[in-house]
Amino acid sequence: MLSTTMSTPRSYPFAIANAFSQDAFGGNPAAIIFLDPSNTLTQEERLKFAKGFNQPIVVFLTPTSISAKNRGVVSFDVQYFSPGFEIELCGHGTAAATKVILDSASNLPGFGQGSQFPAFSSSQTHTVEFTTVKGVVISARKLVIEEEEWFEIVLPAGKLKELPAEEAERVLGALSRAVGKDPKVKYIGVGEPPFHNDLLIVLEESEN
Repeated sequence: MLSTTMSTPRSYPFAIANAFSQDAFGGNPAAIIFLDPSNTLTQEERLKFAKGFNQPIVVFLTPTSISAKNRGVVSFDVQYFSPGFEIELCGHGTAAATKVILDSASNLPGFGQGSQFPAFSSSQTHTVEFTTVKGVVISARKLVIEEEEWFEIVLPAGKLKELPAEEAERVLGALSRAVGKDPKVKYIGVGEPPFHNDLLIVLEESEN
């Protein structure tokens, strides 16, 4: 549970989960915060929470009314924050949130029957749908393969157009400074709406 430091304290259930690892201290961590549909948490407050958690990403989830309509499917509005700013979409944050949501029905401490916080899924839940502030819908589901639990995330496809030469040169300069060398780049594309703030950089295989 975490609380704001305002005149009227508010509490929110949260969990920290690691994506891409079965090790409690491995993978890529994310903090998952559940908000009530009536919450009035501002963007500034969400950013303060993200800074306070100091995790690579903080995911804010608000259950939607769709959750009660589709058996086996639960739905959330989602926002992603790094400690410095909001980002439009985060794969590892989505994976971590899916794990936390599906575990809340059974073995997530502090959630479920007898707890002050509700379970956000049931034993019949198999799919989680996330809707971003830009209206992008991400679908995630739990799979059991050879008795091992896996999660599959379906991200929406976007269209690309090649970055103009002048802009590509600026991006290459930033990339070179970031990696400490001049990498061999095959292609740089920029996404079309709603992914207009995203770049796809394809490197030569020798840059593995």
